Amino acid sequence: MEELHGGVVFRLATVSQDFPRDSEKISIAHLVLSERDLEQAERRGRPPLLSVFDEKRCGFLEALALWGRPGEALPFGFDVEDIRSIEVPPLPPLRVLRDPLDPPADQLPGAAGHCGIEGLQRPAGMPDGKIIFKTLRAILAAKSFRWPKPSSTAPAPE
Repeated sequence: MEELHGGVVFRLATVSQDFPRDSEKISIAHLVLSERDLEQAERRGRPPLLSVFDEKRCGFLEALALWGRPGEALPFGFDVEDIRSIEVPPLPPLRVLRDPLDPPADQLPGAAGHCGIEGLQRPAGMPDGKIIFKTLRAILAAKSFRWPKPSSTAPAPE
């Protein structure tokens, strides 16, 4: 899988009573790997990835269609360099990888922009793992921003 070293990726977060639409940063709860992420990783024989979208290859409405979840969603961006710069010893750095979708979703508009953040799975039996990974997600959430940035060339969410 191709690794990204720059640019901006965005993640969709569902609006809820606990996460209002005026939120400026993504919640750490939106940065937890889902059962779907874990199942897909096991099926593919690789580490799980947290789904994000490359703003140069996928727009907000395309991402919503690919995501396929009900409810209102907000996009939150991350600079890839910021993701890669996060250091939480003893963990390896996070990586952002292109993550081709399975058929038939791979043929939908925006599918080429699907990516994933690798490094958010807590290994079983890791001492202090729960605290370490909560810290990692908190740092990642703090680096998020409402997407698109005013300077972004990506189309605004409708």
